[in-house]
Amino acid sequence: MRGLTLSLPVPRYYGWWIVLVSAGITCLSSAFSFWSFGIYIGPLEEEFGWSRAELSGAVSLMWLVTGLSGPLVGWWVDRRGARSAMLAGAVLQALTFFLLAGVNRLWQFYALYLAGSFFRSSIWPVPLNALLSRWFTWRRPQALGLAHAGFGLGGFIFIPIITYIVEEWGWRQAFLFSGVVQLAYLLPVLLLVVKDGPEAVGQEEPPADQRLERLHRQTVGPSLTLREALRTPTFWLIAVGVGLMQAGMVAFFVHAVPFFRSEGFSPKGAALVVSAITGLYAAVRATAGPFINRVPPPALAVGTSVALALGYLLLVTSTTPLALALFVPLWASAQANGPLIDPLLVGYFYGTAHFGVILGALGVIIYVGFAVGPWLAGLLYDVRGSYDLAFTILALCFLASALMYGLAYWTGRLGRTTAVARQAEGG
Repeated sequence: MRGLTLSLPVPRYYGWWIVLVSAGITCLSSAFSFWSFGIYIGPLEEEFGWSRAELSGAVSLMWLVTGLSGPLVGWWVDRRGARSAMLAGAVLQALTFFLLAGVNRLWQFYALYLAGSFFRSSIWPVPLNALLSRWFTWRRPQALGLAHAGFGLGGFIFIPIITYIVEEWGWRQAFLFSGVVQLAYLLPVLLLVVKDGPEAVGQEEPPADQRLERLHRQTVGPSLTLREALRTPTFWLIAVGVGLMQAGMVAFFVHAVPFFRSEGFSPKGAALVVSAITGLYAAVRATAGPFINRVPPPALAVGTSVALALGYLLLVTSTTPLALALFVPLWASAQANGPLIDPLLVGYFYGTAHFGVILGALGVIIYVGFAVGPWLAGLLYDVRGSYDLAFTILALCFLASALMYGLAYWTGRLGRTTAVARQAEGG
């Protein structure tokens, strides 16, 4: 009897290996910088007496630093490549987690979160999105979607683990664990696997068929410089729209576990609900690439915002098992599109030649939303003892973001059409 051999498909195009390791990067970034923060709120409140608004303020300032550093990081990535920025950020970010394990003062907690946010911005989101955009032209939406599946996977895998570590050994040990895991993955991946573009391995992206070429023309516009982009009203509408959207999404990242605890859930029960959301999120991101390829980015943005608004309103109404059975798939499916909105809109309206610096410039405004959302939710909880008002306000933010996206499409359609015609003429 002949031996049975198992043959696994190996991608011929190296870009798919970049997608695979990028999913791991988003997994760890989301797990330790976003999803896990709510797990620390209770223990830190209990040990130090810090209020929920004070703790949320650290996250808010973290997002402001991330936004302000975006143009600098984008400038570096466009000129020197993403790999060098990501490598430096990986080492320094891990160091901040080791130091967080020893904090005893609120100012120390703030200082390390701010430093960590700057170092993390050298890894994700601008460098990672720019890296993937260099590797993929025809299949960019699919590649971005698969890479960002790791965002949900991070919560699904690590929320239960970090919850267990905090309950059994304490929050300091959980911070140490976070730093070790990030360093153990990021260093070898960035040193041995990540390359700045196809030319680094002597490859070109496989040619597209007619269908992919048609989709590419529909979803990626002619390249504009940052100065040209800043002169368009579309740029500012996108910035405000994504900022409002992220205010609502990041507030949920930070306060999901505390919210479910305030509704009477046990620590493990709250972690289980959030893990269910993140697990479904990862599954949607991993499988929705072909669908995303076919949807115009402005339409995707509007639909995502409306669905997220409905999710918040449903959560405010009830947290019964039936309500959660409706909320979890609605929120997870819509939230899965969130990280794709701004890179897809930048490509749609402004092309990819100056992708990094334009995306970084957008971040200066977008990350104000990242900062305000968690802080507002924490402040309103401290004042009212409930998240209901905060979540209702954030639902309205989602509806306002849908309006911004609609206006961006209306203002940008004429300019995009004119730019396409000029490019076709060689102008």
